[in-house]
Amino acid sequence: MLRIYLLLLVGWVALTAAGFLVKRRGARRFLLRLSYVVLILFCVEAACVLAFYIKNGRWTFDDQREYLSRLYEPHPYLVAAPRPGARVAFRGISYTHNARGLRGPEVGPKSERLRVVAVGGSTTYGAGVTDGREWPARLGELLGPRYEVLNFGMLGHSTAEHLALLSLVVPEYRPDLLVIHAGYNDMRNMHVRGLAADYSDYHAPSLYASFNLCADGPAQKFASGRVAVWALRRAGLYPECAFSRPVPPADDSPEAEARALGLYRRNLETLVTIAAGQGLKPVLVPQLLDRENVRGGRLRWWIPHVDDAALVDFLARYNAVTEEVAARRGLRYAREVLEHPWSKADFADAVHLNPDASLRFAGIMRGVIENLREEEYKRVDSRQ
Repeated sequence: MLRIYLLLLVGWVALTAAGFLVKRRGARRFLLRLSYVVLILFCVEAACVLAFYIKNGRWTFDDQREYLSRLYEPHPYLVAAPRPGARVAFRGISYTHNARGLRGPEVGPKSERLRVVAVGGSTTYGAGVTDGREWPARLGELLGPRYEVLNFGMLGHSTAEHLALLSLVVPEYRPDLLVIHAGYNDMRNMHVRGLAADYSDYHAPSLYASFNLCADGPAQKFASGRVAVWALRRAGLYPECAFSRPVPPADDSPEAEARALGLYRRNLETLVTIAAGQGLKPVLVPQLLDRENVRGGRLRWWIPHVDDAALVDFLARYNAVTEEVAARRGLRYAREVLEHPWSKADFADAVHLNPDASLRFAGIMRGVIENLREEEYKRVDSRQ
């Protein structure tokens, strides 16, 4: 958008100059009036951009939804899925999808190499880390030619979306080893009043807006277009997005907390059962948070009903559920991830590891995977 604004400014200067230089009075009057109209529109747009920044703390042309809409497309079961072959640069970071829509190198036919499939959210996908430096890519490098690692991480996805992914998509890739890195995106449902069993009252609908799937054409690329659509919707003159819903009210009762954790436990158990049906015993991996970076309401936009001071404790409770499920089902839980002395310097933001820390995370996972015996990750009765 910055380039478009620059081109519009250059066009206005050229139009104004032409108005002063042309000799015919009628043409001069027309060009100067047109220049005046363009200037007013430009000022309106600038005012809307500034208002957006004051309200949201970011510029419209630096809005991550703009690059997400180019990286992802609507999907009937997964809300959104990576666009095959997409290549996008945002804030100096390159995100590239292969022909199958996975972040990483092209995927060939199943070979004798051990195929590791990593399922998770943005912490698996590698948000904030340029191509080739996300932890699944570094894990593939560290494990060497005997292995290949496929990154099925997807921004925003929780265990609800993982259920569809693991049931309908992953089996086509015939993995030998499955890694599930979940919990953080389920935590955003904490304290949602009357939380739906399928997350359909908050988590799933909100993803449509997060991925910019509710945008109404190119007009909303401009701040003034967004304001116009917002005003028309408030007046009831413009249809809402089919999945646009307000954030549900909060419920911080113990019962609401137990329900959110219980649904995560249920979903994780179901994922493990689905994996078992495919002859797999997944490795379950806990999530991380930077204790210092969660302050200041930085995660309120994603986890609206949990106070900053409680985020780390709640994530620990989700990780405890992950460990509990692993123990009950006889699975490997990568506790080593939590035992590493992570610091603020390891995080690109409150949630995502930076490139160097992603390499250390991959090193921990390499140790976990290389120490597995085949019976610890693959069932004897596997038909693959």
